[in-house]
Amino acid sequence: GYLDVTGAIKNSCNYYFYELGKRIGIDTLSQYAKYFGLGKKTGIELPSESAGTLASREAKLKIMANASNESAKQWTGGETLSAAIGQSYNSFTPLQIAKYIATLVNSGKEVNPTIIKTILNADGTEETKENIRKF
Repeated sequence: GYLDVTGAIKNSCNYYFYELGKRIGIDTLSQYAKYFGLGKKTGIELPSESAGTLASREAKLKIMANASNESAKQWTGGETLSAAIGQSYNSFTPLQIAKYIATLVNSGKEVNPTIIKTILNADGTEETKENIRKF
């Protein structure tokens, strides 16, 4: 029967996302995943934060750079289907997934995770987020 994206998420319907991936292709799929912050650092105040990996043609080329078989470097339709359900060359941090879900349930409003809410200087002034990140 009919299933919309809300139902597909609720019921964890891989087929829905396979079909979506097939229709839009890997380039569009990875573009939208980037909009939600997947495959890039969240900006949290941790110097060792990982960007993870977002499945794309470029990611595969980078991972397969030393492959002797040139055809192994080419993106395939099956990889798009796998990427559409979060597999393939995708590798996200738990924080990226949390940020993605928070953005999704907040109607697209980006949520920026933080450990430090504010720092007050001895004179009572508040330190800027920019200075905190520089430190």
